[in-house]
Amino acid sequence: MPDITKQHPPLPELLLAEEQRLSVPRRGHVFRIGDKVEYLYLVNAGQVYLQHLNPTGNVVVLQRIGPGEFLAECSLSMSTYGFDAKCPADTELRRFPVRQFRDALYSDGHFAAEWAMYLSDQLRAKFARIELHNIKNARDRILRYLIEMADPAGGVALRGSLRALAAELGIAHEVLYRTLAQLEREKQIFRSEGNIQVL
Repeated sequence: MPDITKQHPPLPELLLAEEQRLSVPRRGHVFRIGDKVEYLYLVNAGQVYLQHLNPTGNVVVLQRIGPGEFLAECSLSMSTYGFDAKCPADTELRRFPVRQFRDALYSDGHFAAEWAMYLSDQLRAKFARIELHNIKNARDRILRYLIEMADPAGGVALRGSLRALAAELGIAHEVLYRTLAQLEREKQIFRSEGNIQVL
């Protein structure tokens, strides 16, 4: 899916005054499904996976959030979280109390408009992920992902492990490993550490 998201809008002083810092270790959780919504989180360094279990008991990564991105923006209108937020590596976050965040949106029209545009971009990215998951054939889904994520030179920088990518794509990691190996044998891709080159 194309990376069509943009950085969040500048935060007003009212909100920055309430900012707190949080460190979460590798494999730790920012929050879990059912936890009370008290903060809105912004990733400073590291990565967070929003995930849940599908009906077969497999972990499905709904979204991978990196530096400069908010996670679970929809929580502004929720009382509890509907998914887990897990860190695949040591992660640094900034967090803002939900109540003050809402106050900033109500009192600052410019920030509210910029926030609406940011959410619009986030929604478009989520629709692209849904479209990708609607591709039933695993090979086709993987190829589509690689083609859409490739830079102009055909390179795809992996933002985590292959196991994490498999979870994001909604396929078993063994299927991803086999398919990438087959694509490489067919000379459709070339793999190096942390990168896949689409040929």
